[in-house]
Amino acid sequence: MILNRSAILYFVYVSLLIGLFFVAGEFLLNKYESKDHRQLWEFKKRWYQNIDIPKAHNWQYHDELGWKYKSGHYKHVYRGWSGTFYTDKDGFRYLKDGPFNPPDNKIKKRVMIIGDSHAFARGAHDNETIDYFILKSTKDVSLKNISAPGWSPEQYYKAFSMYGDKYKPTNLYVLLTYTNDLFVLDDVAAYNRFKPTVCGDIDGEMYMITPAESARLYKTPFIWNSKIISTLIGAIEPLYHRYICRNIKAIDENETRKSLYSWKKNKSNEFDIIWKKLGYIMSLFKRKAMDLGVEFKILLLPVGVDDKSNGEMIDFGDPDLSVRTVVKKIQKVANDNNVKIIYPVEEFIAAKKRGVKLRSKEGHFGPGGNKILAEVIVSDIERK
Repeated sequence: MILNRSAILYFVYVSLLIGLFFVAGEFLLNKYESKDHRQLWEFKKRWYQNIDIPKAHNWQYHDELGWKYKSGHYKHVYRGWSGTFYTDKDGFRYLKDGPFNPPDNKIKKRVMIIGDSHAFARGAHDNETIDYFILKSTKDVSLKNISAPGWSPEQYYKAFSMYGDKYKPTNLYVLLTYTNDLFVLDDVAAYNRFKPTVCGDIDGEMYMITPAESARLYKTPFIWNSKIISTLIGAIEPLYHRYICRNIKAIDENETRKSLYSWKKNKSNEFDIIWKKLGYIMSLFKRKAMDLGVEFKILLLPVGVDDKSNGEMIDFGDPDLSVRTVVKKIQKVANDNNVKIIYPVEEFIAAKKRGVKLRSKEGHFGPGGNKILAEVIVSDIERK
């Protein structure tokens, strides 16, 4: 069937108009959106460009975790820092040249670490990681670090529930940040679409859904390479998440669950939701750790302490919130769930005063910061 000339021209005109619409929309978003939305938009762009799940050669999509590394070795280059790291058959980083775990008959404590890029030690060579400093300073402690860049508290729990039985730790340390680990618990997080998500009601029950369950309601690819398409996705993200949490069904029930998200815009309500979600995840950790006989603690990372600041310079988008108030709230949530929390801010500030360089050129903790974290963990496990 041959199309006539007018039909072809009509198709071309419509295509040009659609393209112009998206280009104009992207321009207006960048020009007129608020500061908070601009920060979110920039974060989305970095996420889509740098991670490219699941097409990037070193990442793979996972139905439960959202994503993790493939087994292999990869070079990371960022902000003038360059290095290679190695991942095992489960996709977790290991030290190629040691130090290694002691023989089984010598092990008294089995430590497991879970976290994001800080715990993974992105931006640190093998001999600059938390793992390296722990294994170097102990002789009867084994270590398994099951962290991944970009992960958040939901993924920390999912990883523990999947690998806790396999590696059988005696001590679990979840390395939590008071910045992005909280931000991604909000419903407008840039990559909730391919990560586990907590849903529920602010005054009632909460539950967690997996990326696979979410995908059943959202029949699209998990990543968009086009900036124009990602602009559109960015615009509908909050609506999408409310839709998912209102309509997803729990595995063991038939009725549709209630939505977690309120249509109210005030910030206190948004943070109330975050605290409740964080408490729910802590309770899941506590329950699983008790089932496995694991001593579970949260190591709250003082990410605000760097080579320029003592930690009070982070903008949470609310004049009533500072690092100090947010940390106190996290500590209260932990206490309410009977979870022990370690916050080594004084150790970091003291090291900074001694001239210790805490960060690498890449931006994450370098050998200075990672050594302090390792010392804190070793001191805790050796405490009688």
